[in-house]
Amino acid sequence: MKRRIVKKVIVLSKISDREKYKNIRAGTIHNVIHPKDKPRLQKGVWVMGNGVPVILLPWEYKLMDETHKKRVIICKKLKTN
Repeated sequence: MKRRIVKKVIVLSKISDREKYKNIRAGTIHNVIHPKDKPRLQKGVWVMGNGVPVILLPWEYKLMDETHKKRVIICKKLKTN
């Protein structure tokens, strides 16, 4: 079985007040998705909004790497303790 790498992005700022962007706020982390009924993008990524796929443009997000993931895990542990 082929293992699929899931890319994650961290949102840099609030995107919009529209209902479909309600769960996309500054600092939230989202998985990059590839909707079959939407075109592939040269710039930007698709993420899951409030029930529908939405586009984030390059200046609205930053791709997460391993160091970001480790920091997020550490911060979550600190908040729960």
